Amino acid sequence: MDQPFAGFDANGTLGATTIGIILSSILYGVAVVQTYTYYVNFVDDHWWLKSLVAIVMLSDTAHMACIVHALYTLNITHYGDPSAVLLPPNTFFVAAVFSSFIALCVQGFFAYRIKRFSKRWTMAVICLLLVILRLIFSIIVTIKGFEMTSMIEFVRDSKSALTVMLTVSVGCDAFIAGSMCFYLGRQRNKFNKHTTKTIDKIIAWTLETGFANSIAGIVMLVFFIQFPNKFLWVSAFVLVSRIFANSLLASLNARTILRSGKFDGLQATSSTFSRANARSGVAMHVEMTTQKETARDGDFDYIAQSDHKILP
Repeated sequence: MDQPFAGFDANGTLGATTIGIILSSILYGVAVVQTYTYYVNFVDDHWWLKSLVAIVMLSDTAHMACIVHALYTLNITHYGDPSAVLLPPNTFFVAAVFSSFIALCVQGFFAYRIKRFSKRWTMAVICLLLVILRLIFSIIVTIKGFEMTSMIEFVRDSKSALTVMLTVSVGCDAFIAGSMCFYLGRQRNKFNKHTTKTIDKIIAWTLETGFANSIAGIVMLVFFIQFPNKFLWVSAFVLVSRIFANSLLASLNARTILRSGKFDGLQATSSTFSRANARSGVAMHVEMTTQKETARDGDFDYIAQSDHKILP
């Protein structure tokens, strides 16, 4: 081995990348299953929502193909050549383009949901500005990637832009989760206890998906700052788009649980029972009314049932 690569660490570079892509492929399989579940259970969703899922999954598939090609090139095509690690194939940065596009779609969708929750554009516009800012810096990073002559040069020249991009992304995910939980929390006291439980479930799922995206960004940011010359941050990078795609699909498929059982529709039924008092001849009527309340989550209605007795 040549002297410049005498200290080459395959574990921290190729090993980290390989592990990251293996985990990414597992999450891709999860996303495929979730996509199938979505199209089977929600055939009546808006056309734009079904189109969004299709676009995100096609982009995620292209991203998966790009990182697998990059892995094959590094591990097989250039097997035994450490210098190849310093100049990964362009498909690695093409994957970055798809990753940025997926983040734009998913975060934009959640920004739209904030608008539906709040009935105002203020919070949604703030979120969209963060999304656009992230996109701008991701474009800058991607351009630097295509122009680089080595990974060392890329890390040095892109450190500031990549740090800002990841920081904004984490902030955006936290802002989305916090805003949706805030507006949902304000609605809790407007419904009965059944609907309140439904809202609590939505809040819990919102926090889980938001934290998953934020944690992935934080891990990548920490690895990039602390270990810039290793590929630990790359192992996190190849997971980010997969986590975004799964968070979108999970939030949509969660309606399956909420719509099952007593959450399966909106209706009101009433039955009137009459009982004549044989001695007094006075008719007594008791009207039983079953009402179902609706808690709105963006374009989606979650139904909770409550029973009320109306006595004369």
